[in-house]
Amino acid sequence: MADEAEVEVADEGVVEVDLGAEAVAKKATAAEEVKPQPRLHIKEIDGHVGQDDATKVLQAAVDNEKKLRAAAEQTATNARQQADQERNARLTREQELDRTRQALEQRELSVIEAGIEGATREIAATQKELAAALAAGEFEKVAEVQTRMSKATAALDRFEGKKADFESSQQSKIESSSEAAPVQSQPTPFERYVAGMEPAAQTWLRAHPECAPAAVGGKGDMNAKMMRGHYDALSQGFSPNSENYFRVIEESTGFRKPEAVAEEEVAQEQPRPKQRQAQPSAPPSRDPPGSQQTGSTRTVRLSKDEQEAARISFPNLEPSKAFAEYARNKVILDSEGKLGRTSH
Repeated sequence: MADEAEVEVADEGVVEVDLGAEAVAKKATAAEEVKPQPRLHIKEIDGHVGQDDATKVLQAAVDNEKKLRAAAEQTATNARQQADQERNARLTREQELDRTRQALEQRELSVIEAGIEGATREIAATQKELAAALAAGEFEKVAEVQTRMSKATAALDRFEGKKADFESSQQSKIESSSEAAPVQSQPTPFERYVAGMEPAAQTWLRAHPECAPAAVGGKGDMNAKMMRGHYDALSQGFSPNSENYFRVIEESTGFRKPEAVAEEEVAQEQPRPKQRQAQPSAPPSRDPPGSQQTGSTRTVRLSKDEQEAARISFPNLEPSKAFAEYARNKVILDSEGKLGRTSH
């Protein structure tokens, strides 16, 4: 039959079909009519399996990074430990050398001091022997003792020179050590307080540190007096840090006596004329209000404000003496007609 074909099966599992001529022609025609389209060989990767692979690769990279970082940190730690060990070993050697040097220096000093002590004893002993030999008239022994005394004196001079050199060397080491490692001193609270002031104010406060606030080492009462003088000077129209400005402050703090007091002291130093005997009739009184005069004694009453002004004007005096000075000035100013235009 034309449609029958012979089929042979080879060992490789390939099937060969031998068709007739008609079948071959039909097959060729069919092959031409239906031309097979080329197939794209795409390696399909399952989505789940591909994500796992990427995760594994990323995790491997992270693990590798961690290993590298851990290795770097370990290397740095080892380097630090080695540096610490070397530093500790160096410090230990320096401490051992310092102890050895101190021991040698102490031994040297001990030898020097022992030599000084022995030479001193020898000189004292030979002096006694020399006196005894001279008293006994043993002139040969006198010469021997004098020789020993000369040697002891020379030895004492030599040991004392070594001690002086030793002490000088120690002082030089201390000074060199101080210069090599200067200590940066911190500014004191007082210096921080005056740092922002004008140079003139800084100079004045450094000359009178007790006028600084108590918090920076001054005294509270002196600081209050200084501030009172400060405002008083400003109220009088004096420029800050001017000569009159500091004058008012110094009068307020008691470092300078007020001008009225200075004039009174000058007047007291001059010889006073003898007072005449009181006449029966006294001239009209020019005492200020509130004052009383009996014979040669005058009484002046001071108000509370005047008492406070007296304390401020004479801070170095006792209250009773300050009141007396203030009253005396008040009487003088009243007698000169200046009381109405003078403030206390």
